[in-house]
Amino acid sequence: MNLLKRITDIVKTNLNEFLEKTADPILAINQIIREMETHITVLRQNTTQALTSQKLLEKKNYKLNKEIAKWEENAILAIQNSRDDLAKRALGLKNECIKKQEPLASQIKDITEIAQVLKTDLFQMEEKVQEARRKREGLIIKKRAAESKLNFYKNKSQNQSDSSIVSAESIIDGYSEFKEMEEDVLKKEAMADAWQEVNERKKSKEDDELLKELNELKKKIQK
Repeated sequence: MNLLKRITDIVKTNLNEFLEKTADPILAINQIIREMETHITVLRQNTTQALTSQKLLEKKNYKLNKEIAKWEENAILAIQNSRDDLAKRALGLKNECIKKQEPLASQIKDITEIAQVLKTDLFQMEEKVQEARRKREGLIIKKRAAESKLNFYKNKSQNQSDSSIVSAESIIDGYSEFKEMEEDVLKKEAMADAWQEVNERKKSKEDDELLKELNELKKKIQK
């Protein structure tokens, strides 16, 4: 009874609901599969024994039917040959076979029902273990996919972190280079302004000298 109750409980189990409540679904479903496989082994043995008993009783019943028919034919043949003594003996043996056959009907009926229940339970348990195996494969695939995805994002996060450091260094270096370039430009601009100023002063001095020389020449002409 305990085995049959456990089998019924397993067959009625909703694997999805059960696995949702467990911390490690793969570990849990492996345990369920092992338990199912154990019950399947016991069920196969019990079903085989029940079917063997059923077949044996059916063979006995078939043999008794043949014996009953044979002794009845012998009784008829004895009567036809005016051998009532042999007919009575044949009928007696026929009745013995009938008495032996009487309990077989109920026995065959009972064992057939038991065998049918066991076959049904075995079939349902085999279907359930196949479902559990498919569920396990699905969980393994999901676990591998989740681990792969997790590793991908971990690596991506690490790469982004390294990239951020490189980018920061690049920005700092770039900023330093920009400051140096800016200072260089300012120096060159200052130098250009200085040269411009010097040149303008030189030109202005030359212009003053030319103007002075021009005025002196005009004075000479006027004399």
